[in-house]
Amino acid sequence: MPIRTLFSSRDSDWRLLLPLGLLPLSLLAVYDSGAQVQSLFGKTMEDVWQAVSIAAAVLGVMVRFLAAGSQTDRPDGVYSVVRHPAVLGNLLILAGVALGTQVWWFTLIAGLSFAIYYEHAAARSDAARRQVFGERYEDWAARTPALLPAFGLWKTPERPFAWSAALAREFGALYFVVAYSVLMEISVDLRTGYATPGNWPADWPYYFGTLFVATLCGAAVLVGTRLGPRTSSVASPAVAPAVPATRGIRVDGRARLVDTLENLISGGQQEAILRATLDAASLSPGDRMLDVGCGTGKLAVSAARRVGASGTVIGLDATPAMIDLATARARAANVRAEFRYGVGEALPFPNASFDVVTSTYFFHHLPGDIKAEALREMWDVLGPGGRLVITDYGKPRSLLGYIASIPMRFDFHEYVRPQLRGELEELIADANLGEPEVTASFLGYINVLRLVKK
Repeated sequence: MPIRTLFSSRDSDWRLLLPLGLLPLSLLAVYDSGAQVQSLFGKTMEDVWQAVSIAAAVLGVMVRFLAAGSQTDRPDGVYSVVRHPAVLGNLLILAGVALGTQVWWFTLIAGLSFAIYYEHAAARSDAARRQVFGERYEDWAARTPALLPAFGLWKTPERPFAWSAALAREFGALYFVVAYSVLMEISVDLRTGYATPGNWPADWPYYFGTLFVATLCGAAVLVGTRLGPRTSSVASPAVAPAVPATRGIRVDGRARLVDTLENLISGGQQEAILRATLDAASLSPGDRMLDVGCGTGKLAVSAARRVGASGTVIGLDATPAMIDLATARARAANVRAEFRYGVGEALPFPNASFDVVTSTYFFHHLPGDIKAEALREMWDVLGPGGRLVITDYGKPRSLLGYIASIPMRFDFHEYVRPQLRGELEELIADANLGEPEVTASFLGYINVLRLVKK
C-alpha cells in the first residue's frame, strides 16, 4: 500500500494497522525492557500497572463502540460531548498499549505517531461533520471539545443505538486489546523469569482461555456479519421504505472499507482502474451518465468533472451506507453528482435516458440470472451511440492473471467464481449485445469491457 494512501485513508484503515504494527512492536519492546516496573517495584505493582494499561485500552474500545453505533447525521449522543470520539478511542487504545510495554522510548514513539495522525484525522472528521451538520456545525464545533469530553453537554440521541453495526465494526478493536493483554502479560512473565515455557504460572490457563473465547466470539461475529441481515450504521431518512429488494449482495457492514479493499485486491491500481473506466466511457461535456453500483461515488465524482455543469451524473446503489458516503464525497468535491437508492435489475429510468452507463466491481455481487437482468436494463436505458462500460473480474488473460485471481476463487460468496470462467462475456453474447472490446486489463483478470449501442 503506498505511503500516500495511508495518510489519505479513512479511520478504518488506521484500525487495520493497529494489530499489524503495534502488537509485535510492543511485544519486542517488552522483551527488550526486562519489564522495568516488575524489576523495580515487584510483581504486585507490575500487575497494577498492567491493569491500568488494559483499562485504558478497553475504555478506548468502548468509546469507539459508542461512536460506531451512534447516528452521525446530528450532534447528539456521543457527538454532543466530544467532536472526535473515534480519534479519542484510538488515543486511549494507543496509550494503553504504550503504557503496558513499560518502555519510555516506545511510549514516546507512540505519542509522536499519534500527534501526526491526530492532525490529519481531526481535520478529516471536522470536514465530514461540517458537510453533515450544515448550519448547525459552527455552533456545535464552538461548544464541543475536540478530545476531552464535556459530559455536561450530553444530549440524548433521537435515534436508537445501532448495536449490531457497532459490534460488527468494533469487535476487531476489542479482540486486539484482548490479544495484546494476554500476550503482554505472558511476555513480561517470561522475560522476568516468573514463568518458563515448561513451568506455567497458575493464571496462564485463564489468559489462554480468554483468548480462545474471544477468538470464538470473533468467528461468530464474522459469520453473522456475512450471513445475517446487513444493516447500515449510518441512518438516512429514506433507508427503510426506499431501498429496493435485491437478491444481490449488499455490503452495508463493510461500506467504509470498500475503497481500501478494492485497492488492495487490485495491487494498488484502483485509481488507474477508475481512470481507465472513464477513458473507455469517452465522456464529453453535457453527457448524461449513470453509474450502477456506484459504491462510495469515486467514479461518479470524477465523471461529474468531465461532463461539466451541463452534464448529468447519477449514481445508483442498493446499499444505504454507500449512498451516504457517495453524497458526502460529492459535496466535499463540490461537484454535481446525484446518488439514489436502486437496484441494477430494475433501473428506475426510461429507455434511452443516458449516453453512458458504467459499473465497477458491481456484477460479481449478483447471481447469474440477476446479472443477465441488470445487463439488459443497463442496455435499455442507453440511447443510440451510447457506451456501456463494465469493469469487473473476468477470465484470466495470462498466467499472471490466473495466479493473481487465485484468492478470488476462495471468496466468501459464489458469484465471483463464474466470472473468472468468462460468465460476463457469455451473458453479453447471449443478449446479442455485440462483441465487447477489452480496453484495459489489470493484473491479467480485472478487465474493462466496452460496448457501443448502434
